[in-house]
Amino acid sequence: GCTSLTTVNVPDGVEIIGPLTFCNCASLESIELPETVTALGSNSFSATGLKTLILPDGITSIGEYALLGNTQLTTLKLPANLKTLGNNVLNDSAVTELTIPGGVQRVGTLAFAKCSQLERVRIEPGVVQLGPSCFSKCAALKRVEMPASVTQIGGGAFFGNVGSFLDGYEFDAVVLDDASLDHPQELSVRARLERAAYLADDRNLTAKFVAGQKILG
Repeated sequence: GCTSLTTVNVPDGVEIIGPLTFCNCASLESIELPETVTALGSNSFSATGLKTLILPDGITSIGEYALLGNTQLTTLKLPANLKTLGNNVLNDSAVTELTIPGGVQRVGTLAFAKCSQLERVRIEPGVVQLGPSCFSKCAALKRVEMPASVTQIGGGAFFGNVGSFLDGYEFDAVVLDDASLDHPQELSVRARLERAAYLADDRNLTAKFVAGQKILG
């Protein structure tokens, strides 16, 4: 909670950044970590002012909440040798692109949730499991490169985004026509859907798909 701290240069020989070390250092904009660091503890860099964070490849473990609430963080490079990626590790950041190294067998629950500007994710071969809601509420997410090694995807991993359209997923959907639900203003797709949920009836239902097969309409 050193709110006036702006720059940190961690000396060689330091191996672990402990829990809460730089938590709530809201003015912290720059940090240099040596190659000797192997682990970031829980909440170690949560709620800082960091804009760019390049993590040295010697880091193998990032604890839960380690980078939570870094709302100004636009660039993050995860270490090539990373093996453990905790729960809620990067919620609510401004990161736009992300590469998850193949050594991370499991991406933690809610790991990258609420990263509202995240557009592209590359998951390297070797990753096996995506924890529940790990990319939930990433409203800008457009592209996910997912290897064949991913065999387990937790519930709601891509809730609200692209989960139903990934290769190998069964497609369940209803098609609504809201033309009869007039509104004096132009609404977003989300607002139209929410409005239809309250006002539409069977007359607005034009088609229904289950497991990719059209069963109505």
